[in-house]
Amino acid sequence: MRRHDILNDDLECDVYDLVHCRALLLHLSDPMRALRRMAAALCPGGMLLVEDADFATMAAGPGHPAAADFDRLMRAWVDFFGRNGTLDAGIGRTLPVLLDELGLVDRGSESLEFRRTGGSPEAELFAQGFELARDGVLPGEFPPGTDFAPVIGALRDPEFGFVDSLNVGAWGRRPRLGYLG
Repeated sequence: MRRHDILNDDLECDVYDLVHCRALLLHLSDPMRALRRMAAALCPGGMLLVEDADFATMAAGPGHPAAADFDRLMRAWVDFFGRNGTLDAGIGRTLPVLLDELGLVDRGSESLEFRRTGGSPEAELFAQGFELARDGVLPGEFPPGTDFAPVIGALRDPEFGFVDSLNVGAWGRRPRLGYLG
């Protein structure tokens, strides 16, 4: 294992049995370049495994008074980060297609959906993020006078539930020498 800037640092070719990244591609300016470099680093028969999020699934469960506010704030935040280039909030759903372009074999993918409840550590992370956005510490584009209190309260309410980002994993193997597939 090593720390590496996949877009800029030198990378050996044909060496690794496994190349893995998690929660990386959504932050890169050129994720396909990164994937091509990762695939080139694989030895014949080596496996590439990539995991990333898809924020399209984020939504509050029905019935809570703050559900619509949560959905509206979450969508505004995700849209803002997408527009300013901070992250690609939908890259997770494209991973299988991106890997198809690499010429890998034995490809597959799976997605995991996580349901969260208010008061959980994951919900608290979102609550603190919205507090920072409310206080102007974290960036975001919210209409003037946006009331963050209902959403922050809901995220700390055990009766509140929401679907977190979809976690997508996709993999493929570099063909072995002489592979006829």
